[in-house]
Amino acid sequence: MTGHIDAHGHLGEYGPFHAPRNSADDLVRRMDALGVARLVLSAHAAFSSDYRWGNDLTAAAAARHPGRLFGYAVVNPNYPEEASEELERCFITGGFAGIKLHPATHQHRLEDTGYQEVWKQAERHRCPVLVHYWEKDPWCGPENLRQVAARQPGVQLVLAHLGGTEGFRRMPALAREFPNLWFDTSGSRHPRGMIEWLVGRGLAGRLLYGSDMPFIDPGSQLGKVLYADIPGEARAAILGGNARRLFGWEG
Repeated sequence: MTGHIDAHGHLGEYGPFHAPRNSADDLVRRMDALGVARLVLSAHAAFSSDYRWGNDLTAAAAARHPGRLFGYAVVNPNYPEEASEELERCFITGGFAGIKLHPATHQHRLEDTGYQEVWKQAERHRCPVLVHYWEKDPWCGPENLRQVAARQPGVQLVLAHLGGTEGFRRMPALAREFPNLWFDTSGSRHPRGMIEWLVGRGLAGRLLYGSDMPFIDPGSQLGKVLYADIPGEARAAILGGNARRLFGWEG
């Protein structure tokens, strides 16, 4: 497989933020312009209103663009009794490559019992779990994350946004402590030189290119990796090699 892999995107409209050009066709057109081969996404509706409907939208997008768009299945931890059936439904439907959690939106701490079925299904299907992670978030910050990473060593956890503005500075220590953690590069508030700083501290094999499109134009997110002053092999790993390992797309 050639082309970059974007490990963090979204589909559809989202009430609190303006997200233009948000249809499946819009996303693929932007991918084509930037040389992105695959995008793993979740529908905004899945974590902001109706997760079943949102997962259906994600499945439809993946079916419309097979081999280009892949889904993160979403469940609401406030309804834990429904999680197993919904996750199984998504994986049977096909087109899903992982699970997405948004503790802040659901106001449910990452370590709480409402996520137990998520961890079981992630291990069963051997799929990663992308977590909306923010340094000062009471629902999913460093201490919440530490509890889960220690309890669930068999689950590959992807921390979105590198923890926000300065949260990336904690990433090297977390990576040393927990080998099941990965980190996506999406975010609009990171300082210049962040990618170089992380690669210099040994994270080249754990970083995943993520755009957060259509919230953020993927060109800017791709540029901070493409033009980072890092070795070529590190750039190739971040832009696709690491994601191929994580999602099992190496064959």
